[in-house]
Parts: sequence; structure tokens; C-alpha cells
Amino acid sequence: MTAFLNSLIQKLAQQPKLIFLLDGVGAGISAAVLLAVIQPFPVFWGIPSHVVDALVLPAILLALFSGGCYLFLKNNFSPLIRFVAVANLVYCLLVLVLALQYASVLTIMGKAYTVIELFIIGALVYLELKVASVCTHKKV
Repeated sequence: MTAFLNSLIQKLAQQPKLIFLLDGVGAGISAAVLLAVIQPFPVFWGIPSHVVDALVLPAILLALFSGGCYLFLKNNFSPLIRFVAVANLVYCLLVLVLALQYASVLTIMGKAYTVIELFIIGALVYLELKVASVCTHKKV
């Protein structure tokens, strides 16, 4: 597992724009799932509509920002990769706070969605910070 992870980090550090593509697509998928799967079925998930609204906007903004970085950024990737990682951490904090605030109404499926979302974004943040570190050392 460690060899695979190190290899992935090195490959992403060689093409750091890909981390923005990965982040942008992931944020877009999160927004789409929130809007198309979770919001129409609040009873199934136990996630109130206004909570979905609070999560969709930052996901869309992050998707647009990361997509813009992927399309237009030519160099000096490391600071913006770190910025995206911090933005993802803030989003995770928002998800966690809202999940704790509404824990009494979340269904098992809503709790599972929250845990999976936090795990995936947490893994992405780890990758982003590692790639940013390698890019800084290589002056990419």
C-alpha cells in the first residue's frame, strides 16, 4: 500500500495539474450527489434541505476553482494545491459540524454518506498536501 501511495504521489507531483482535475471532478460529483440524490429524498437520508444547500455552494465553488486551476495554471502549483487542501479541510469541518448538529435526524444512510464523504475528502487532502510538498522541493 505504501509503495502504491508513494508512486501515486510522485506521478501526481510530475503532473500537478492532475490534482486539480481530481479535486474539481470530486467536488462536482459531491455537488451532483447532494442535488440529485440526497436533496430529493430527505426522509431516506435524514439530511434537511437547508443543510444540503449549505453544502452544495462550497462544493460548486471548489469544483470551479479547481477546474480553473487545472485549465489555466501554468506554474507555481504548490501554493494553490495547499489552498485547495485547506478549503477541503474547511468543507470537511462544515460537514462534520452539520452532521453533529443534525445527528438526531440523520438516518443510517445519512450517517454513512457523511462518513464516506469525510473519508474520501480526507484521503484527497492527504494526497494534496503530499503532492504540494514534493512540488515545493522540486520547484514545480
